[in-house]
Amino acid sequence: MNKKHLYEIDFMRFFFIIGVLAIHTIGIVKKQFDPTSLTYQIFGGLHASFHFTRTSFMFVSGLVLFFSLSHRPVSLLKFWRKRFWLIGIPYLAWNLVYLMLHGQSPLTLTFYQQLGPHLLHGDLGYLYYVLVTMQLYLIIPPLFKWLQHNQRYHRVILYSSFWCQILITLLIKFVIPHLDTSHWPYLLSHYGVFVGTYQFYFIAGAITCLNYQELTEWLDSHGPKLIHLLWIAVPAIWLYYYYDRFILHLGDIASKSVHQPLFVLYACLFILIILYLGRRWAAHRLEPHWRWFSKWVALGAQLSFGIYLAQPIAITGFKWFLANTHLSTLALILITPIALLVIYGLSFGIAYLCYQTPYLAYCIGRPKKILKTRSSSCLNSAQPCKNNSYNQQPKHE
Repeated sequence: MNKKHLYEIDFMRFFFIIGVLAIHTIGIVKKQFDPTSLTYQIFGGLHASFHFTRTSFMFVSGLVLFFSLSHRPVSLLKFWRKRFWLIGIPYLAWNLVYLMLHGQSPLTLTFYQQLGPHLLHGDLGYLYYVLVTMQLYLIIPPLFKWLQHNQRYHRVILYSSFWCQILITLLIKFVIPHLDTSHWPYLLSHYGVFVGTYQFYFIAGAITCLNYQELTEWLDSHGPKLIHLLWIAVPAIWLYYYYDRFILHLGDIASKSVHQPLFVLYACLFILIILYLGRRWAAHRLEPHWRWFSKWVALGAQLSFGIYLAQPIAITGFKWFLANTHLSTLALILITPIALLVIYGLSFGIAYLCYQTPYLAYCIGRPKKILKTRSSSCLNSAQPCKNNSYNQQPKHE
């Protein structure tokens, strides 16, 4: 792959972070309905159909990390020092923020007694994903070298990884719930925060990076056909959710879990479609009627990690609003897209404030010395932003 800015990845980040906020917004609204009501079931199916964003971001993470390593010698210690510095500060800072959002005072000893376990487990808010990313950082350099040295086996590796992922989802769905996991190591008993649970998406992103031209040539010619498959895929996910709920009698959380075989295929389809649409946009991004959108995609992509981290603040505000109002079912349905826009706007605003503030910029993995070269061009022009490499932050659901 030639070293160049992949604008289609900006588009993927921009799209997927909105999808992440949509999942959380719909989930909050759904809890306002009677679990036995038809409205709850409809929102449950809608909720399930957005569960491609977590694993899609994992694909982007694999692609971006390999892209950053493919054009320079790999120094293990330098890689880890840079990565863990950029992700460690946000991880610590937002654990502190999340604890305060849970009503804990930083002036008490209990606050710091709770902080340690939360840092170890990543179980506050949505920081589990940052914990997964840290694990990925540990294995990416050796994985990169291994894949580089086995270029001719990439197709076999990808297929093997895919079927391994299918097996993992089958075990999680049908076997693990019936086992006593209380004595298992934490990352295995809490498989949602274990990097191995998502191995296929990282490997797929890495192999895509190393075979980018071949894949995108195929995608450019088959993209329209993939979009047509959405007419089958989305209803299939709805039916899958109802099958889990009413035939297998699974709970709501298990029924929309990404750890199911069909969701692997569903995520793959969305990854390819959004990558295709991103390439279409990238080809026209400088045209006059696209420039306004291109500005927001560029900035939204830069702030995607910050938006992900800041969203609990906006979500907490939305929960407070719902708890202090008594909206009808119709009003809740109508307010859902508005709430999504407000949550996105507030999260964006917090991330942008951090982005523009020298020390706070470290809390979203964007040191100010990097931002100074980017912010004005990203905001005022759809032209490429200088020094806009993909090696400054983790990408998240």
